[in-house]
Amino acid sequence: MVGELGAADLRGVNMGDQPSTVIQAEMAPAVFSMPDELVYKLPLHSGDSVFYEISYDFDEKGLYDISMIIMSAHHEVLSSLKGEIMGLYRSKFGAPKRSGTQLNWRTMSRNGRLMNIAVQDSLRNNNFPALRINFNESE
Repeated sequence: MVGELGAADLRGVNMGDQPSTVIQAEMAPAVFSMPDELVYKLPLHSGDSVFYEISYDFDEKGLYDISMIIMSAHHEVLSSLKGEIMGLYRSKFGAPKRSGTQLNWRTMSRNGRLMNIAVQDSLRNNNFPALRINFNESE
């Protein structure tokens, strides 16, 4: 699952990782690559038209921001996926704080970095229902 947090902060990468580590973890060509940003657009599930765009941002200390937009042509599929992600995050981080349509957690990354996690739904991206998840290292 896209939000799985077992062995890493997200998708096999951790806050503080270098671009080469993220490239190796994604095992797919980036659609946009700069020294301080990598962007991927990939299908999440092959049979249900769910796609995501994920952006990794780096500074001199390594990875500090992960922004993911999950899109689907079917609102029900996206809603189900959101339920899975929210269940995972609630079990791992506890109850979120709500700010409008956004749910927020503040926790430690696997590398001991303070990070914020935000999940926002009710979005549209390229005319598709969308869900945005952001992992951001706190200052």
